[in-house]
This record gives sequence, C-alpha cells and structure tokens, in this order.
Amino acid sequence: MKSPETILQHLYSNHPKFWQSRCFRKIVSLLPPRFQQQILYIYLKNKTLYFVFNHPAFAMEFNYNKKVINDVLKLAKQKIDECQGLEFTHYKAYNKFISTKKEESLPLYQRYSEKAKGSFTIFTNNEKLANILIKIKEQIQKNGTTAND
Repeated sequence: MKSPETILQHLYSNHPKFWQSRCFRKIVSLLPPRFQQQILYIYLKNKTLYFVFNHPAFAMEFNYNKKVINDVLKLAKQKIDECQGLEFTHYKAYNKFISTKKEESLPLYQRYSEKAKGSFTIFTNNEKLANILIKIKEQIQKNGTTAND
C-alpha cells in the first residue's frame, strides 16, 4: 500500500504550487530557530513574498533582520532546486495574531430570588422549635415580597 506522501507526489509533482510549497518549507528550515517556530505560513503574491507570523513582535524582529533574511533568500534561490524558479522582488512580514478565547468566569456567589410565599402551618408541640420555625417563616415572607415575579 502506498503512503499518502507518495500518492501526492505522483499527482502533483509537476504542479508549480507543489514546487513552491516545497521551496517555502526549505526556506523556513534555513531561517533562525526563533523564526521557524513562530512562522505560520509563507505565500507569494504579485512578486512579493509574504511571511506570516503568529505574533506582532516576531514580524517586527523579522523586518529588523533584513541582512540575515536577504542572505537566506539568496542562498535558497541559488542552491535549492525547487526555489530557482521562484521570482519575487521584495518580501514583507506581518502577523496574524489569533488570541485565545478567555473563559467567562462565573461570579463567586449566585443570588436567586425567593419563590416561596411562606404560607405553611407549623405542627409541633416543642416551643423552641416552633419559635425557630416562625422566624424562618417570617424571613421567607419578607424575602418573598421583594422578589420579582
């Protein structure tokens, strides 16, 4: 059974986009490690080579290191077979910052309105227990009147 890589190579081996993507992967492998880990993708549009990073700081640092980047791109055009047909006049770097979604935290306590009306009868002979139940009943009636229905 053939591997997916072998099948794709047979299908797209002469397609220019296939050679371009292989060239871009090799260019990324020639970049310094700090850029290799932060680069999302590379594409070519209107003879401009775009490097897309996942954070604005790396895009700025990439633009500051023009000498290193120019050396890497010249080396790639001269030495790598897939990149010899790559034509671009200049390159740009920008970021595509994807922020992580923050989970909404629930409040520390939740407050519910009282739904009970406090209309119950107390069936007990114990006087202490009856007083406690009367206080509970009054509190429920008090809280139930301020609740929004």
